[in-house]
Amino acid sequence: MRGWLLLLALLGGPVQAQLAFPEDADPQFLVPVVDGQRGEIAAFWQQDGRWFSSAELWASVGVVLTPEETGFLSAEQLGVSLVFQDTTGTVQIIIPPHRLPEQRIERGRKDAPMAAPAPGVLVNYDLGVAVRADQQAVSVGHEVRVPVAGGVLSTTGQVRWDSEGGLDYERGITQWQRDDVARQITYQLGDVYTGGPSPAALGGVRIAKDPGALDPLTPTYPVPVLGGLALDPGQVRLLANEAEVLRQDVGRGPFAIDRYSLSPGVNATSLVVRDAFGREIVLSEQQLYFAPTLLRKGLWDWEVAAGAVREGSEYGELGLAARASYGASDDWTLHGRLQADRDHRHAVVGASTVLGNAGGVLDVEVGQSRGPEGTGRRVAVAYDYRATDWSLRVEHERNDNWWELGRQPIEERTRVQALFRPNRQVSIRAGLSEVRTAEARTRYADLGASMSRGNHAWGASLLYDFAGEASRVELGYRYSFGNGRAVAVRARSTEDGTDLAASGYTTAQVRGTDVRLAGEAQHGERGLGLRARADWQTDAGRAQVELSRPAGGEVMATGQFSGALHISGQGITPLARSGSAYAVIDVPGQAGVPVLVNGRPVGKTDQHGRLVVGQVAALTPNDIKLDTRALPVEVQIGSPVQTWTAPRGGSMHVVFPVLSNTARAFVLVRDGQPLPLDTQMQAGAQVEAVGYDGLLYLQQAVPGAIWEAEGLGCQVQIPDPLPEATETVELECVPSQVAQAP
Repeated sequence: MRGWLLLLALLGGPVQAQLAFPEDADPQFLVPVVDGQRGEIAAFWQQDGRWFSSAELWASVGVVLTPEETGFLSAEQLGVSLVFQDTTGTVQIIIPPHRLPEQRIERGRKDAPMAAPAPGVLVNYDLGVAVRADQQAVSVGHEVRVPVAGGVLSTTGQVRWDSEGGLDYERGITQWQRDDVARQITYQLGDVYTGGPSPAALGGVRIAKDPGALDPLTPTYPVPVLGGLALDPGQVRLLANEAEVLRQDVGRGPFAIDRYSLSPGVNATSLVVRDAFGREIVLSEQQLYFAPTLLRKGLWDWEVAAGAVREGSEYGELGLAARASYGASDDWTLHGRLQADRDHRHAVVGASTVLGNAGGVLDVEVGQSRGPEGTGRRVAVAYDYRATDWSLRVEHERNDNWWELGRQPIEERTRVQALFRPNRQVSIRAGLSEVRTAEARTRYADLGASMSRGNHAWGASLLYDFAGEASRVELGYRYSFGNGRAVAVRARSTEDGTDLAASGYTTAQVRGTDVRLAGEAQHGERGLGLRARADWQTDAGRAQVELSRPAGGEVMATGQFSGALHISGQGITPLARSGSAYAVIDVPGQAGVPVLVNGRPVGKTDQHGRLVVGQVAALTPNDIKLDTRALPVEVQIGSPVQTWTAPRGGSMHVVFPVLSNTARAFVLVRDGQPLPLDTQMQAGAQVEAVGYDGLLYLQQAVPGAIWEAEGLGCQVQIPDPLPEATETVELECVPSQVAQAP
C-alpha cells in the first residue's frame, strides 16, 4: 500500500519538497481532509508511534502556529488528532478549537458600490395656506436637488404672500456638496455651516473629514473587543443590561466581536455561547462604560471653512473657521478649534476622557480671543454619567469678553440635570439652570415625573423662575385605547391663572387611506379655545388640515401639503417628500412590476417601467428587489436583486436590464447612405459601434433614447414603442439639434 501511495504521489501531484527527516522515519503520502474539505496530497512521517509533518503543511490545512513553531512538528504537540483511511488514502485532521483561525463577528456589515446618479431633478416642496376673516396667507417652500460634477447641487427658499404684506421671497441655502466616501472627506461650496459648539454660517467653501457621517456602519468611538472560544459550532449572544444587542452563528474556534451597539453609559455585558443542543456557557461578564462622544485611538475628525459671514440673507466680512479632534487613546480624545476675521481671532483647546469603566465622561476646554475690544477668555467643563437607572450631567461655561464668528456668545451658563428611572414605567427628572447674557440673567429650576401602567399614563411638572419669582405647575393624564386612539386631560397653573385642556386622538379609514384625527378644547382666563386637525399620508405626500379658534380670537383655517416632484425626460412624478436620498428604478418597458427596498414594498413601475422612491437610506447598502412574478412569461431579468449605496442628499439610478423582449436591430442612414463602418454611437455612458451596411444592434433598446454619432454631428432616436423584434427598421441620422429627447 505504501509503495502504491508513493507512486501516486510522484505521478499525480505536488509533494512536499523538504524531506529532511531521520532515515528511520516511516513516510506516508496522504490526502488531508479538514471539515470535509479535501486538500492536495502531502507527506507525513511516523516515528515511534508519533506523526510529524512540516509547519507549512500544518498551516496550509488551517492550524494556527506561533512564530516559534517551525520546521517539523508532531500532531501530538499541536493537539491535532489524525484519523487514517487506508482504503482511500486520506487522513482526517481534527484541529483543536484553540488552534483554529479567529472568526470576526460583525452585525449586519456589508459593502455595496456607490450607484450612478439618477437622471432628472428632485423638488421637495411645502405648500401652506392660512385663512381668517380679515387676512389670508399662502407660502410655498422648496428644496431643489440636481446631480452636478459628481456631487449634489441643492437650493432652498420660500415664497410668501399675505393680504396685508403682499408678496416676498426668502432665499434659504444654496450649496454644492460632494462626499469622497473612500477618504471620508466632504467638499462643500456655497452656503456652508461649520460644526462644533460654536457654529458659523459662511458663504464660501468647507472641507471636512467626517468619518461618523460618511461611514455610519463603522463606529468612530472606542469599542472594546469581546471574544472567546467556541468548543463546538453554535450561536454567540451579547447581552447588555439584560437586552440582546447581537446574535450570530459561530463555528468551532476562537472568535472576536468588534462591531456592536451599546447604550451610552454603563453597560453590564454578558457574552454567551449556545451550542446545537441548547447548552449555554457564559464566557464573560463585565461592566463597560460606553462613550460615543469620544474617538477611537488614531482617528481624526476635522474641518476647515472660509468665506463671507452670513447674517440672515446678507453676507458680511470674511471669516475663517477650523476645528480638529483626535483619538489619542481609547480613553482620551483631544480637540481644538480656531476662528478669525479681519480684526478678531480665537483659539480653544480641550480634552475628553472616560473616568474608568463606571466613572462617566469629563470634558474640559480653555480658550483665548483677541480683538480691538481686548483679550477674552473662555473656560468650559462638563461631566456626564449614565447608569442603567439614573444619570447626571453637570456643565458650566464662562466667557469673559469672548468673541465668536458671526454671533454673540453668552457670558455664563450653568446647568445641572438628573434623571432617575428605576424601571420602564417610572421616571423622575430634575434640573437647575442659570444663564447670563449682556442683557439679562435668568435662573430657574424644573422638576418632572411620569408613570405608566398598562393603558394609563400620568405626568407632572414644576418650573420655578427664581429671577421673576414665577412658577408653573402642570398635571396630565392619558388613556390609550390602542390602534392610534387615545384621550388626554391636562391642568396648568401659572401666575396668569389656571387653564384646563382635554384632547382626543383617533384614526379612521377614508377610501382606503388612514386619516389621523385630533381635537382639543382648552379653557382659561380668556375663555374657551378649540382646535381640530386631520392629517393623512398619500403616495404624493402628506396633508394636514386644521380648524381652530383661540380663546378670545377669530376662527382660522390652515392647510399644509408636503411632497416632492421628480422631473425628467419621462415626465413629472409626484411622490412623498424625500429625505436623505432617493432612487430611480428602471425596468425598461415593464409596467406594474412591484419593487421592494430592503424588504419593504415601495410601489410598482409606471407605464415606462420606472419607479421613483423618495425614501432610501444614504451611505448604507440598499437591497433593491423586483417581484418577477409580475413579469410576462417571455421576459427575463438577469438578477432580480441589486445592492447599491446612495450619496447623502443625492440619488441612485438602478437599472434592471431586460435580457429578452428589448433586443433590436436598426439600419442607420444619412442622406440615403449607410453610416460608415465602426462609427461610434453613444447614449449616455453606453457606446456601440455601427456594423456593415449601417447595422446597429442593441441588446437592450430603450424606447425614445437618442444616440449620437461621434464625429458626424447627427443623431438617431429609437422608436417609441419599439418595433417588432423580427423587424429591422431604418433610422435617419438627422442633425443633432433636430431630434428631441422624450
